[in-house]
Amino acid sequence: MLCGEHTEDFSLASSSLPIEYLNIQDQTLKRAYLDSILQGTVTPLLKRELHLKIQCRRLSEGKEELELREEPNKPYCLSEEEILKRNKRLDQNRASAVRSRMRFRQREEKLMTEVNTLERKRRTLVQMKDKLIEDTSELKTTLLHHLNECKNEYPKRQTELLLGTLMFASNPKQPPCFHTCLTHFAVMK
Repeated sequence: MLCGEHTEDFSLASSSLPIEYLNIQDQTLKRAYLDSILQGTVTPLLKRELHLKIQCRRLSEGKEELELREEPNKPYCLSEEEILKRNKRLDQNRASAVRSRMRFRQREEKLMTEVNTLERKRRTLVQMKDKLIEDTSELKTTLLHHLNECKNEYPKRQTELLLGTLMFASNPKQPPCFHTCLTHFAVMK
């Protein structure tokens, strides 16, 4: 089939086409030109040019003209080996996904266990803190009571320093002498 024998009619309004289109005699070249305009790329024109160069070379070498048959793209059918490979890969991906989900769940469970442990530890520490505050308050009350009712000749300054240490434990200026008051507390109990 020669290039000029193709008789497809591409009817577009001649006013919308450039003048170059009207001067093209080869119908397949016209079709390639229209395809390139519609697709917005020069690929159809390049393919047609390559086809014409190959035809020209073949004819100059004395070979027959190469027929170009445009067949619709057929879906590729996988061979048995390719199907087996694909199925193996899919199985491996599924197994990998299962392992990944399992690792995620284990990590999540580990973190939840750690959160629970830390929460219990926090509650224990809060209870200890509350107990220590309560004990400190009792000691302050006992010490104040002792200070008000003590008839012995203890130096009141040492008792006041002890009380001050209990009240301002974060910044004691001078540690009090506990010996005298502690001996007195031991006798009271």
